[in-house]
Amino acid sequence: MSERDLMFCADCSRQVGEQLFHTAPRADYWLLIEYDASWGAKALAESALPKQIKARLQAWQDRTPNAKVLFIKRASSRRDSARVYLAHTREVDPVLYRFDLEAHADLLTLDLDGITAGDSRFDAHRTDEKVCLVCTNGRRDAACSRYGTPFYHALRGVLGEAVWQSTHVGGHRFAANLCVLPSGVCYGYLDADNAHDVAEAILNREVLVNKTRGRSCYSAPVQAADYYLRGATGVTAIQGIRLVNENQTGDQQWTVRLETPQDGRLYDVHVRAALSDWTVFESTGDTEPKHILQYHYVSHEEITPGGK
Repeated sequence: MSERDLMFCADCSRQVGEQLFHTAPRADYWLLIEYDASWGAKALAESALPKQIKARLQAWQDRTPNAKVLFIKRASSRRDSARVYLAHTREVDPVLYRFDLEAHADLLTLDLDGITAGDSRFDAHRTDEKVCLVCTNGRRDAACSRYGTPFYHALRGVLGEAVWQSTHVGGHRFAANLCVLPSGVCYGYLDADNAHDVAEAILNREVLVNKTRGRSCYSAPVQAADYYLRGATGVTAIQGIRLVNENQTGDQQWTVRLETPQDGRLYDVHVRAALSDWTVFESTGDTEPKHILQYHYVSHEEITPGGK
């Protein structure tokens, strides 16, 4: 089947009006490894890295809650060296570490557990960089290459070396996908026309609300509540809304308490989830479309300080 004959999952998702704002991948730790060789559908497992390295990376991912391992590359990538980033996308004061390895073999001695734990031995490797990941792995899903590659070039034209191509971040039907680290703010349905607006939001530490998928440090209900409260209050600063607590109040119903720290106000946002009436292809090439869980606004109210 030629590319022109495919029903791209991203086209299908846009056509049915699927929600973006609760779909960010749930991830607290992102390990990014510069790897310029061919990327397979299952990038780490199918890579040409030695078995010992693959086993070590997989073991770290398995024992680290909400962790992802991705390959990254850009035009200046070199096969005889490797840039490695490890991001902790916590809600407050997220952190990014950078390591410039001479070879991928150095991954065998890099203390990933120590870095993940925030060991002070690695403080010198903390960086104020922002890393912008655009998924372009067409072997995982053709939509990521079709939509991700043009957006990668457009955003790189604005933000330069901060922008990297990456393997699967999750949710290829929202291509073009972008994840910004260390904040963990994720975006979808992007195209070249969005590059300047996205770049401005990144540089200003803001959220481009109409294109956001959410923050990876939040669960889906919290991502939905954050989106709805931003719409109600007009708050766009990434740190302008913070989670206080999340409570499931019924079957597919949640109350999420959020704070706007700039004025100390508290809000309870009530959301519910239900399967869509429509169906969508989750991946390009799927033969059966599916109903998808969508999150709906119920109500919100400001909480009096000291209130319950």
